[in-house]
Amino acid sequence: LIQSTNAFYSVVQIAPTNKLASKAWGKIGGGCLLISKVHPNYLLHAKKAYEKSLSIPVENDVSTSSQARMGLAYTIERLAAGKSAEKELYGESLDLFLAVFYGRHLGPGQRHDPYWRGQSGLAGLRMLEKLKRYDQAQKICEELEFIFPGMKTGLRAKRERIKQLQEKRQ
Repeated sequence: LIQSTNAFYSVVQIAPTNKLASKAWGKIGGGCLLISKVHPNYLLHAKKAYEKSLSIPVENDVSTSSQARMGLAYTIERLAAGKSAEKELYGESLDLFLAVFYGRHLGPGQRHDPYWRGQSGLAGLRMLEKLKRYDQAQKICEELEFIFPGMKTGLRAKRERIKQLQEKRQ
């Protein structure tokens, strides 16, 4: 993984401000996020790489920008664990997940990437449960059921579990 991140970095060196560089930074972020499971200090490298991917002033394809936002959200979530600002960082992570789900990152004429829309909805749902925002979680479940009918059975079970958590909280 370290060698692959180095290879992607050489792409960034050749073309630092185009779509290829943005994709390469996203791949570097992904590699660093995986490495961080063994070496937690790589989380900061992942965060910087995803931020660089998103900061390059080109219109990326939807998949590239979605992947970078999702990676950044996962990275922030992992960085938040156990920190005093955990709730705020979880909120920041949730905002990124929901930006992908609702398409807030899409440019004119761009359409959702179905894979990333589904992944962002599920990740956002998980984060809403962590933050005990059950009403919003129920809404995301309903939207996911409508968009992805094949997931209805699993999402209905999740909605029932969220309802139970909501009732316990009251």
